[in-house]
Order: sequence, then structure tokens, then C-alpha cells
Amino acid sequence: MKNILMSKGAYTIVNVCAKVKKGEEVLIITEPEKIEIAEVLAAAVYQEEAEPIIAVIVPRENDGKELPFAIAEAMKNSNVFLAAVGKSITHTRAVNNVLQAGSRGIMLTQ
Repeated sequence: MKNILMSKGAYTIVNVCAKVKKGEEVLIITEPEKIEIAEVLAAAVYQEEAEPIIAVIVPRENDGKELPFAIAEAMKNSNVFLAAVGKSITHTRAVNNVLQAGSRGIMLTQ
């Protein structure tokens, strides 16, 4: 039932906030304890005929801790990234670089 209830919010995030379009690659960054959120977001991305990619990271110890290199690189190659994580990654170099390159991002922290 929880996933059904989350689907309305996921639809809003994917379609209204991120404006995901058909054929785009959407990287969903998450942590093990937030995987359900990532899966609901992935379903909403899939509904738009876009490509959902889920990347699971070790939870950051504090806000602003840099992401692993592989995730930062994957972000550069995505059209959109969604971050369903506990600690904020908003002010990391990885996020700053990818936003400057033109990718769209939504942070879903805490």
C-alpha cells in the first residue's frame, strides 16, 4: 500500500518537477534504506518511456560529502538525476558540475 501512496508524489517529481521526457536517461541515486522510494521513482520514469537507472550508494556521514567517482561520472551522462538520500548532496562538486553541464536534478533529502 505504501508504494501505491508514494506513486502520486513520484508522478509529480518526475513529470512536474523534473519534466522527464521520452527517451531520457534518469539516474536515481539512493541508499539501501531508501530503495523503495527509488523503485517508485523508477516506475514513474518508466511510465514516461524514459530509462530509469538506480545507483545505490553507502549513506553519507554528513551533508555535502562528495559522491563516489563512478556516480559523479554517471550523473554527467544522465539527462536527469534524482537523489533519494538521507544526507544532502546538493553542495557537492559532483552536483555542481552536472548542473553546470545542463542536467536537471531533484534532491529528495531526509
